[in-house]
Amino acid sequence: GKVRTLLSVGQWVVWTEGQTPVAITDPYAGDFDSHIVMSPDGSRVLVARFLRPWEIICERRPDSDCSKRGPPVEGVIAAMHDLENGRLLWSIRATVSYSYEVPAPAISPDGRFALIALPPESARPLIALVGLEDGRIVQTIPSPGGYSAMGFVRGGQSVWTHAHGLTALYDVQPNRPQ
Repeated sequence: GKVRTLLSVGQWVVWTEGQTPVAITDPYAGDFDSHIVMSPDGSRVLVARFLRPWEIICERRPDSDCSKRGPPVEGVIAAMHDLENGRLLWSIRATVSYSYEVPAPAISPDGRFALIALPPESARPLIALVGLEDGRIVQTIPSPGGYSAMGFVRGGQSVWTHAHGLTALYDVQPNRPQ
């Protein structure tokens, strides 16, 4: 019955109504392309990170020799942290070869599952349904494209995605093995 707020300002500041704000070290401080979302019970924070290899792309002269990419980047793309002490509960790592956009993650209303964007391995990016207890990917669904948004509806039984004027609705089956 109390309001709980999480601010990311170079560190995480957790404020619970009627209590003194608590500062927790943000392990991703300075990572301006990250998104955070608090679990419905306010006890954990899910972080979705945007890993980006360096690249130079000349859009006006695609025939020129100026389009270059750096080596793939490996690191954490999603992580769950305890909000009492900042402790890492689990993380998902990936290797990223191309830049891609990371939509804000979403957590189901019951706090059991989350949606995160996976780095594209092909032309069509994927969204992962992740178990919040252990970080296990239980199902993947296609994303309508980059610069997307996503969330849960119908009490967490369905997932919506939206990008470039296309909205898709998927029934998810989190108990089905992938």
